[in-house]
Amino acid sequence: MYSPFTWDYISPASKAPATALPPSAAPPRSKMAVLADRIPMMWEQFGEVVSNRPLKEYLTNICERFAQLQEEDLESNTDVSKALNLEGCTRVWREWDTLRARVDLYLRELSELECEAILGPGQLVVEFRRKTLAFQRAS
Repeated sequence: MYSPFTWDYISPASKAPATALPPSAAPPRSKMAVLADRIPMMWEQFGEVVSNRPLKEYLTNICERFAQLQEEDLESNTDVSKALNLEGCTRVWREWDTLRARVDLYLRELSELECEAILGPGQLVVEFRRKTLAFQRAS
C-alpha cells in the first residue's frame, strides 16, 4: 500500500502508522501549482485595474474621459486663440499659451502612466522603482 504521507511503500500487513515527512523533505510544488495559486490574486488585481466594471462600461468610461480632456483642451486652445486674435503675441497670449502647454504636458504624462498601468501594473511599479518612466527620465 502506498501512503501519500511518506513516499514509502507500506505493506498491507504492516500496522505501523505512517509518519509524515518533515517540511524540508516535502516534495517541491510544481511551477504550475504555484502559478495556479496566483490566479485569485491576479483576478483581484485585474478587477482593481478595470474598476470592477464590465468591458463595455470600462471602455465607455475611458472614451468619456478622453472626450472630456479633448473638450477641455479645445476650450483652452479657443481661449489662447481669442487672446491671440484680440491682442496678437502679447503678454496675455503668452500667459495663456504657457498655461495651455503646462496642462497639455500633465495630461500627456497622466495618459502615459494610465497606459503603462493598463499594460501591466506590476511592470509599472518595476519601471517606477528603476526610474525609467518617461517623466522620470525627462530633465
